[in-house]
Amino acid sequence: MKRYIFLFLLMSAVAYAQEETAAVPHEESLMNYARKYAEATEKRDWNKVIDQTYAPLVKLNGGAPTLLRQAKLSDQNLEQQDFELQKVELSAPLRELEVGEYLLAIIPIRLTFKGPLGRLFSESSILGVSDNDGQSWSFISMAQADMNQLIELFPELPKDFVVPRKRVYQE
Repeated sequence: MKRYIFLFLLMSAVAYAQEETAAVPHEESLMNYARKYAEATEKRDWNKVIDQTYAPLVKLNGGAPTLLRQAKLSDQNLEQQDFELQKVELSAPLRELEVGEYLLAIIPIRLTFKGPLGRLFSESSILGVSDNDGQSWSFISMAQADMNQLIELFPELPKDFVVPRKRVYQE
């Protein structure tokens, strides 16, 4: 009897692991691109970040020069308030889904800032977008984009599509 219970538990664990893997079939490629995006963000290399941002979103927001100007203004505001970006961390992707001709994947991201009253954390997510079956990815920072923009960019987005809420807290 113990042997059957053990086999059942083992098969359940294997099935669960396969199900989790199936949820993000292009995880390796996705995370390779996401790490480059996160590294560029951490280094505040806004030209690279913009290059890795989903091009139709860049266009929707006024083009690369406009986004670069906004990023530099944001940097100045942080510096004036005595904040410094220290670290950008990614978590495992939550899921991947097909929307029309695109693959979309949500990746949680956390930015750590050093500030006058200690460390400040900003948790949100980036949305990976692939139009070539997961071979390459570009990103949308969900800290800056809203659902209306996503619906405009991806009209076939399921109505139950949910992006984790942005959260800012201090330690």
